[in-house]
Amino acid sequence: MNLPEILLGGALVFGLAVLAIYYARRQFQLLKTIGKDQTLIPEEKRYFYRQIRRRLTCSALMLVLAGLLVGWFFIAQNLPGPEADEDRRKPILEMVTFYWILALLVLFGILALAGFDFMATARYGLRQRRLLEMEHRAALEMETARLRKKRESGNGAP
Repeated sequence: MNLPEILLGGALVFGLAVLAIYYARRQFQLLKTIGKDQTLIPEEKRYFYRQIRRRLTCSALMLVLAGLLVGWFFIAQNLPGPEADEDRRKPILEMVTFYWILALLVLFGILALAGFDFMATARYGLRQRRLLEMEHRAALEMETARLRKKRESGNGAP
């Protein structure tokens, strides 16, 4: 491996690890906040707990991916060159293939969890918006009824 590959790979590993730890800390802080908050209804708490679980799992997968990338630095240094015989290259090729399939599955897991989290957040936001609209509509109807009653009682008086 040459120096630019090592630097780029190291920056990628460092970035993944820092992001994973940062987001995990934020989720643990949110978990503490939710545990103390008595104003949340059970549906909201369930949503936030599931969101925290998804995001912590995603952070753990990011750390696993960073570990796999670090492992690749050591594996790549010990790979046989093209001059090695076929009997020696075949099992190593199988191992490298398995290794990268595993890394890609971890990456897919991260992307899938991020997609699920996005969809869950969108559904939750839409539900909350509908609730606010219903509350607003009910408040307007109550105000309209109050104003009608006031106007009717004012028109009937001498």
